[in-house]
Amino acid sequence: MKYSSIFRAHRRCQLHVNHTVRLLITTCAVALACSAHAAVLYVDANANNPVPPYADWSSAAATIQDAVDASSAGDLISVTNGVYQFGGRPLDGSVLTNRVLIDKAVTVQSVNGPEQTSIEGYQVPGTVNGVTAARGAYLADGAKLIGFTVENGATLLETNAIMIDDDHGGGVRCQSTNAMISNCIIISNSCALFGAGVYSGTLSGCRVDFNAIKTAESFGGGAAAFAVLADSTINSNYFSGVGGEDAAGAYGCTLSNCVISGNLRSGVTKSFLDNCIVANNTNSNRGGGAVNSTLRHCLVYGNRTAGTGGGACDSVLYSCTLSNNWAGNNGGGVYDDILLTNAPGMDNLLIGNVSGGYGGGLYMTAGGMGSNWTVVNWSFVTNSATRDGGASWERQDRGFPAEQAWFTVKRQAMCGDGRDPFGLYLGTTGGEVWASDDEGESFRQIAAHLPEIYSVVAAPL
Repeated sequence: MKYSSIFRAHRRCQLHVNHTVRLLITTCAVALACSAHAAVLYVDANANNPVPPYADWSSAAATIQDAVDASSAGDLISVTNGVYQFGGRPLDGSVLTNRVLIDKAVTVQSVNGPEQTSIEGYQVPGTVNGVTAARGAYLADGAKLIGFTVENGATLLETNAIMIDDDHGGGVRCQSTNAMISNCIIISNSCALFGAGVYSGTLSGCRVDFNAIKTAESFGGGAAAFAVLADSTINSNYFSGVGGEDAAGAYGCTLSNCVISGNLRSGVTKSFLDNCIVANNTNSNRGGGAVNSTLRHCLVYGNRTAGTGGGACDSVLYSCTLSNNWAGNNGGGVYDDILLTNAPGMDNLLIGNVSGGYGGGLYMTAGGMGSNWTVVNWSFVTNSATRDGGASWERQDRGFPAEQAWFTVKRQAMCGDGRDPFGLYLGTTGGEVWASDDEGESFRQIAAHLPEIYSVVAAPL
């Protein structure tokens, strides 16, 4: 038994040694393979002796495009401080110049970050977009752009565009979300249709600010369209299209841990948001903060619209807080058409929202159809509404005791019956049930001396 144990121990040791040796050999082989294929190319806007393959700073390329054209997939292109406003070329089959066309899976990275290194497109005087415009950058699948300011890019007008790529993405146009943009500032760009700042791509740690769509035939996404964004800010972008959809901030995007603020013509449209802040956006139509979007764990505050849904319009919300939003029409916090959303979500808190019409916190409709609607775990605190845009206000407490009355209503203990006129019912923790058959103009007590009431539901008889 002793010899057998020793043999087994020796065998285990031998296998361990062989496994370690094989692992080291494999690791070395991978390292050699990578070093054989990956190269570093250098770019300096002030280079005075550019010599391909731009293998060191003394022979660095003067334009980023020259280095990209000399690179192979997997290479790193290192760019030092400067304003890169020359060079570039169109995508094959296109006529729009890209200041930097990254048409292969390489990484273009600045040495000292976006404050020191910028890519500058060109905007046509007077029209901004047009046949002589230049986009900031185009990224193919697998390409990476890291640490740049991309500014003053533009696209062709829709009437000039030969390819769909020619009128999307004035700052950066990506082939798909498989192109990566990191630690970049995308600012003061324009386009004709979608995504003045960026179209498609996956962004991380970026700022997308002060981009604008100003053509009547445009559709949306002053900042970004059809992109994925994480840990980024979308601020003070502008959309003026009259034939398209509202989205000065993000259109058709997926956003996580982002701040969308100060955009003129809605914050987000047709987007998915998780753990984001949507603040101080404005709109003249509907949905100051969000339109036709899904929001989870978001804070939506200070948004305004002259239409419906100051915080969110026709959107689905889960575990969100909506505070101090304003609508000139119905739904200071949320306006929801059940026919479009099926349900407005659950577990939301609405505080201090104001409507110039009906529904200071929440206004729900079904295109004129009656319905027994239920909202699950919504809390309403100090929201208010007026029917004439704020010209006059009135208390809505007729029928309640004038003094010595303290009511507490739990979040599921208020409901409507969907009739015309609309009936409202609420139950109190003191065991009373109150009803209004005139849309809240007055209330009457219909039951008393019950146990604490947790939920009220109206059912047709």
